[in-house]
Amino acid sequence: MEISELSDEQLAAMVTVNNGHQYFEVLDKRYRAKVLNIVNSRLGHQYDTESICQDVMLRIYSSLRNGNFAPERASLGTYVYTIAVNATIDAMRRLRSRESRVVADNSSLDFDSPDKELERQETVRLVREAVRSLPEKYRRVVELRLKGMTGESVARKLGLPQNTERWRCHRARKILLEYIENHHPELDPSAL
Repeated sequence: MEISELSDEQLAAMVTVNNGHQYFEVLDKRYRAKVLNIVNSRLGHQYDTESICQDVMLRIYSSLRNGNFAPERASLGTYVYTIAVNATIDAMRRLRSRESRVVADNSSLDFDSPDKELERQETVRLVREAVRSLPEKYRRVVELRLKGMTGESVARKLGLPQNTERWRCHRARKILLEYIENHHPELDPSAL
């Protein structure tokens, strides 16, 4: 019997017993599109849905390897659905939290002063210019972090070890500070 002919529960058991990547790859092919649909239907394009989908698949694999899936309690499809929904809820909470921080940050702005708004816009423009000046391997990390992704998500998306992602982020900040000092000394480095 070919691997692709095994049932979901048989594949899950083989992942648990053999730590079999090849068995999980079959499950991944069967469920990835469904997980992506669940995430997209709940989040739309507000978030990096591919990253959440990858996180869900990693959670499922880890759960199967640890023997946490009990086929007598639910089908694998139900199990995958539950993990996908929970991961999506977590992402929605993070998104709301980030939005509330932005609202809180914006509430401290002085909207009565056009000069302050122009100053803020100029600061944003200069920071973007500085980010564009970074070498690509650092710029990609910074751009994803600025989109609100966690270091872990950035590392996963770029296929990097987490320590490499942290180091690139740290190095990028140093390069940005030097750039600001040399090209825009009037800019407050705390803007970074």
